[in-house]
Amino acid sequence: MLDLLKKGAASYYTTPRTNARGAPVDCQFPADVPWTPTGTSCCDPQVDKDGDGQCDADPEAWNHPTWKAMNFAIAGEHLCQYAVEQSSGVKSLATTVLKARCDFGCDGNARTFEVTIRGDPNATSGHCDQVGTAGGGCRNADGDTE
Repeated sequence: MLDLLKKGAASYYTTPRTNARGAPVDCQFPADVPWTPTGTSCCDPQVDKDGDGQCDADPEAWNHPTWKAMNFAIAGEHLCQYAVEQSSGVKSLATTVLKARCDFGCDGNARTFEVTIRGDPNATSGHCDQVGTAGGGCRNADGDTE
């Protein structure tokens, strides 16, 4: 799913947009969004009402403008929560961190995985690309690539 988030963030950054007056908007990543679904993990009774250790399907959880802008939603049950953090800057100074938090054993030992994406060093108002973690890999909270 982090790969889907990365693709959604890259698409958002590279897609030309205009503001309400029709002026071009500099390339940037979408705004931050907190852990979705809410709760401490997918084992939290708040999001796992049937007690199977997975976040229950909840289409409403994905209605935040950032998830919509990235074309990201999870329709069925799933094991991880997702967040977008530290989105800032435009063009070559743009950056964002995409995260997944998973407590696979429902033992309170959640692991966090993240992918950092940066703006194109050669970005102009007319053309932007993005650069990110090589090979689509991600780092866990210990800094290990997985």
